[in-house]
Parts: sequence; C-alpha cells; structure tokens
Amino acid sequence: MRLLIYFTLLFSAAFCHAERSAEKSAEKPAEKSTEQSTQQSAEMTKARDHINSMEYTEAAASLRQHLQTNTDDIKALRLLAKTYAWDNNYKLANQTYDQLLKTEPDRPEYLFGKGTALVWLQKNEQAITFLDQAWNAQTNNSNYLKILILTLNQTGTEKNKQRAKELSAIGQKEFPNLLWD
Repeated sequence: MRLLIYFTLLFSAAFCHAERSAEKSAEKPAEKSTEQSTQQSAEMTKARDHINSMEYTEAAASLRQHLQTNTDDIKALRLLAKTYAWDNNYKLANQTYDQLLKTEPDRPEYLFGKGTALVWLQKNEQAITFLDQAWNAQTNNSNYLKILILTLNQTGTEKNKQRAKELSAIGQKEFPNLLWD
C-alpha cells in the first residue's frame, strides 16, 4: 500500500513539473478570430474548472469537445492525456500519449506520460523503455529517475534490479538531498 501511495505522489509531482516545463516551452498558437479564441477559452476554462473540482470524466468530455473543432491544439491533447490518467483511465491515457508522441517523439513529458500509463496498466517491461528515454532526455528531473528505478525494481528481474541499483547511485550523486533507498 505504501508503494502505491508513493507511486501516486511521485507521478503527480512529475506531471506538475512536466506541465510547468511544457508551458514555458510552448509555442504561441496561430492567430484565430476573436469569436473562435473566445469559444476556445470558454471550453478550456470549463475543462480546467472540472479538473480543479476533480471531475475528470466531465473534464475529458469538455476537452474532447474542444478538440473536435481544434484538432491541432496540442496543449488540449496533452491535458486530455493527463486527465485520463487522473481519472484512472490508463488505457485512454496511453492511447492519447501515443498521439502526442506522433507529434514530438522525443519530448520527455510525453515519453514519461506514456511510461507511467504503461506502469498503471501493469506493462512494466514496456514502460521501462519510455521511462528510460524520458530520463535520458531530461536528466535533471529526479522524479523521472525515481519512477524509472521503482519500475525497474517492480519487474523482479536481476538485470533490472542491478540497473535500478546503478541508477540509485546516480541519483544519490546528482540529487544528494533526496532519499534513494
């Protein structure tokens, strides 16, 4: 039970960190008409209000509606993937991260999201590939490293346990203020 709680807290922290990073690096969308951008703002506001109220099913519905008319809105698609994960709908989160990875296959946030969805779907071996790529692309993110280590240990293979031990040593060196055991 403790491991499940720890996983949940770590995933949440990593998603929040990734969201802040993504917002800083997001490109400005192309100019739209005032009416269209007002409608877009209203739909996104509605979705965010549902998220803030932890009404994830409703938020996902608002985001899907928004994406019907704004098919190229990557920010909304990214929020939809996270909303599915928050709603424990890991299958749809996984599928949505697949869509995001088609737009930017090397983006750490998308790799991490895909990896965590696979962990929750109990596909740890597949998840390791994506979590490893996310960590290698953004080695300054201690949460990415921690989730990778936990997932490696969950597989139970000696090879993965050894790799987790090696990565823990890196974590202790790179992030000395955090616990790694």
